[in-house]
Amino acid sequence: MNGRSRLKNILVRDLGLKLLAFFVAAVVWFYFFAAREGMTLGRVVDRTLTLPVKILARADRPVRVNLSPSVVVVTVSGSPREIEALHPSALSAFVDLTETAEGRHTKLVRVEGPEEIKVVGSDPPTVSVSIAAGMSTGPR
Repeated sequence: MNGRSRLKNILVRDLGLKLLAFFVAAVVWFYFFAAREGMTLGRVVDRTLTLPVKILARADRPVRVNLSPSVVVVTVSGSPREIEALHPSALSAFVDLTETAEGRHTKLVRVEGPEEIKVVGSDPPTVSVSIAAGMSTGPR
C-alpha cells in the first residue's frame, strides 16, 4: 500500500464519526467564545421602569394640559447586557398633542428609546388628556 492510498484510507475511514466530532467541537468552541465575549446566545430579559408622560405640542399654540395619569410603567426587553446598561433617561414616554383640539381626549402613550431595546408596552397604554387654551402647565 503506497502513501497516497494509506492517507486516503485514514481520511475516509469512520468519516461520519469524524464529522460528528468536528461538529461537536465547533459547537463547544462557539459556546465558550460567546460566553467570553459576553454574547447572550439569544437570551432576552425584561425590565420595567416608571416614566413621566411628556407632552409633544406645537410651540406656536400655548395650551394648558392636564394628564391622568402623569406617569406610566414601561416594560422593555433586550439582551442582559443592554438592559443592565439601560438608563431610564434613554427612554421617553409621551403623548402627541400637535394636532389635537381643546377638550378631553384619550391619547395613546408612545414610548421611544434606543434601537437595540424593544418596547414591550406601557401600563396604562393610554392617558386622559384635558386641553384648554392658555399657557401650558403640564410637564414637557
